[in-house]
Amino acid sequence: MKIFGLTGGSGTGKSTVSSLLLNRGIYVVDTDRLSRVVVKKGTQCLDELVHMFGGEILRDDGTLNRKKLGEIVFNDEEKLKVLNRITHHYIKYAIMGELRNCESEYAAIDGAVIIGSPVEELCDFIVTVDADYDIRLRRVIERDGISEEYARSRIDSQMSSEEYRAGAKYIIENNGTYEELERAVYDVCDQIKGIKDA
Repeated sequence: MKIFGLTGGSGTGKSTVSSLLLNRGIYVVDTDRLSRVVVKKGTQCLDELVHMFGGEILRDDGTLNRKKLGEIVFNDEEKLKVLNRITHHYIKYAIMGELRNCESEYAAIDGAVIIGSPVEELCDFIVTVDADYDIRLRRVIERDGISEEYARSRIDSQMSSEEYRAGAKYIIENNGTYEELERAVYDVCDQIKGIKDA
């Protein structure tokens, strides 16, 4: 099985690219979904997060208050690194479990934080989705219904476009129409599958 990381910052359109990959028969592992699974009430991962960030990150019912945790880490690079270090360990093993049950010849691990994380070790190469900053900002504000200030802090807390691009074998630009994105994704799929010269 050929496994690659699909990554990119908030607002680049990574989720849309994932759906297009599925259309081309590539199995997609959604790390955002798995990140919610590994922090469910009663998990060891959640216990570690509470130990590190305090009980204020829990709701009254003992489940994780993701918004509260986000407020704590998104403007603090060191705390974000701690969060990633804790969660990525558990996410990596959840991904491995999912891939063991995958029967496809190709699999993409969809995640905003792959480059430089333990998850990158599972990948043969990286595909980055990128878009201009202003376009990303508008998408995040419209998608999540948040203020421009919070959207900026979310984007700025992630790796820069240059860092995402530097770690990638393939780059998918998403500044135009859906049809343009579709063509770009399918072109990369063909290269990955050896239909076109990489």
